[in-house]
Amino acid sequence: TVIWESGTTDTFTKVEVPEVSTEIPEIGDLPSDLPSGLEFPTE
Repeated sequence: TVIWESGTTDTFTKVEVPEVSTEIPEIGDLPSDLPSGLEFPTE
């Protein structure tokens, strides 16, 4: 709970955030039906 100088109070509740994957797919895992003419950076 935070009590501000103005007398207003705010109450915050901590929640659990689900873990997300930060794994980047390999080029072979990308969809093969991408529009033609797309180029992927090589650097």
